[in-house]
Amino acid sequence: MASPLRGAGGQDSRSDSGSTTSPARSETDPDVAGIPLSYKGMSRTHLLSMWEAARTCSNGITPQDKEKMLNDVLDGLTHLQGATNEETTKVAYTLAGFYVDTSQSYKADKVLERQTQAYIERLGHDHRKTLQHVLHVAELLNAWNRSEDALGMLSKVREMRASRSRNASRIGKGHQKASG
Repeated sequence: MASPLRGAGGQDSRSDSGSTTSPARSETDPDVAGIPLSYKGMSRTHLLSMWEAARTCSNGITPQDKEKMLNDVLDGLTHLQGATNEETTKVAYTLAGFYVDTSQSYKADKVLERQTQAYIERLGHDHRKTLQHVLHVAELLNAWNRSEDALGMLSKVREMRASRSRNASRIGKGHQKASG
């Protein structure tokens, strides 16, 4: 039996936009509401198995394959669980460590910066999980012989928190004057 989407020549009769009468949207579409169960056909369980394989297999896997696996797992878990999920964050740390081990520190920095930004945007500067993440990043930087970078990052976080605190107290005082 022919598919209702197939035309006379076996061609898909959907418009160029790819729309059908089905309400389903791309599983990688960030605007899809709800709780996704898969990412590019991979379940959470499959993604975690890929992560384990990438972490434990040193023989028979090229650095390029390992990088692709870790990036796929990070993208998938970010989609399924969110960027600030504990497992997602651990994968980000694993990927950053891989980049340091393969002399690509600039890529490690990008992974950690993106993860830190997600924590700040989702939870705020002062949230316990954000602060734990920042401290863990500082520990990683220290372990990678980048203690100056770790101190600089912690100093910047402290300054950002102090600035937000000063701004909040100014706003509070202005509100008190206006209502008093």
